[in-house]
Amino acid sequence: ARVRTADRLLADATTALERAGDVPVLVECRLLRGYVSSVTRGWADGERHFLAARELCAGSGAWHQAARVDFLRADVVASSARATLRRGERARRREAALGLALPAALAIEAFGHRFAPGPTRERWAGVVAAPALVLAFELITALGRSRLAFELVEHACAGVGPGPAPAAARAWPLDAVHDPFDLAPPAAPHAPPADPDPASAFGPPPRLRVVPSGESELAAHLDAAERHYHLAVRAADEVPAW
Repeated sequence: ARVRTADRLLADATTALERAGDVPVLVECRLLRGYVSSVTRGWADGERHFLAARELCAGSGAWHQAARVDFLRADVVASSARATLRRGERARRREAALGLALPAALAIEAFGHRFAPGPTRERWAGVVAAPALVLAFELITALGRSRLAFELVEHACAGVGPGPAPAAARAWPLDAVHDPFDLAPPAAPHAPPADPDPASAFGPPPRLRVVPSGESELAAHLDAAERHYHLAVRAADEVPAW
């Protein structure tokens, strides 16, 4: 009864927010409805609410928010795979979750390059990007994709800071980033992030050639991340990893 009441309240809130045109709050409402529907009616029904939230993000140019939605979608699909008894269906759902999670994780990590080097950028890497990468690694491990895991490890190691954060960064207050998925000032929480300031940001690292032949399983996911979220995940040049 409580779940049905919550579903009804969220439906009423959705209607009211659509009339008011409050996009950021409407996105959160749609995400909540997606979670509720996933529990009560199955993940396929919840997906329509997640897709509605993603469409709102894309329509306002908030591609960092679209990556967040896709990460949450992947998490729901991965959870449904763990609850599935049939091996073939479990593998199919994990592949679907990986197809969402990995490009989203790569994009979320890359959005951190919009910050100047320093505590906020390091906080983004540790608090925001890391959970998305963890989900991607979990799915890759469950699917036995060792080659992809190797490439993703190399990719992740090439994108971290050059050394330990100073004491000031370790003491960075919890509210230093207004919204973990918001790169804009609090006054405009749904605005798209600005391009990096060339005077204060390095921009994305180059792509890695992990094996001498240049073959890469990760390359398709990097391309998907750039295509889906309209940003440069890695620079155009390529360097050998070894």
